Amino acid sequence: MAKINAFSLIAIYGLMAFTVIFVSATPQRRFSGVDDLTGQSSQNTGSRRKAINPMTEACLACICQASTNCNLTTRCISNGKYCGPFLISRPYWLDAGQLTLIGDRAERAGAFEDCANDPICSAQTVRTYMQRFQTDCNRDGAIDCDDMGRIHLMGPTDCVNPRVPTTPFFKRFRSCYDKVLQLSSA
Repeated sequence: MAKINAFSLIAIYGLMAFTVIFVSATPQRRFSGVDDLTGQSSQNTGSRRKAINPMTEACLACICQASTNCNLTTRCISNGKYCGPFLISRPYWLDAGQLTLIGDRAERAGAFEDCANDPICSAQTVRTYMQRFQTDCNRDGAIDCDDMGRIHLMGPTDCVNPRVPTTPFFKRFRSCYDKVLQLSSA
């Protein structure tokens, strides 16, 4: 299992603080297509229970950590297929609602890359995607951060794949989130 050192935990909490401070301190920095940073209220949809806000800042930070070691300077890789600190793909961005930086248009060439490479816009893209596709991937009766990591990796349909826990991404993600849970219960 991957180890998370003190520096990594500082980076995780730094990203959370950066997100909260940056979004709060710069009201002019908004994203087209979204206005809610908090998640959905609890609701029961038959056999599927939705959590109040499974995409916590700690969960988001661990997805970032597992994706790129939360390298906020990560650009596009794999011939432009995955971009930014969360390694977002164009289909992921499209499914999340094509968020853009203020003043940009989703149909502009480069809008996807600019959003995905921007730490705040990419984080909001992940939040929006998770809000839209909340799924109980591990079938434990709750939609929580474990499910968010699975959805980020495989999408809402394939997140139930039993091989997910054996992937390098998910091992890094769980190691990070387990450390966060350990710290929060201490």
